[in-house]
Amino acid sequence: MGSQNVLSVDINVERSETYADDFLRFDLITNCSNDDVIVKSKLVAPEQSKFSWLLPIMEENGRCFVRSRVVRESLEENKLSAYSNPIFIVY
Repeated sequence: MGSQNVLSVDINVERSETYADDFLRFDLITNCSNDDVIVKSKLVAPEQSKFSWLLPIMEENGRCFVRSRVVRESLEENKLSAYSNPIFIVY
């Protein structure tokens, strides 16, 4: 069975004036809680620029990755997005 270890992941976005009033969707892309890659998402209001996740870790794997994606949510078809580099974790 998996362990009860938890990884804290904090995402902090610096907003420019152009996008200060936009809703953002924060996505966490990871395989730390499962052998499969999953995406966890959270929509944040314009006054928010950061969000935290507590992510259970499967101890038997010994390694995993996390990557973030931020998507500007709008009525326009062309949504803007930004990705972080993957962060590889060994435990």
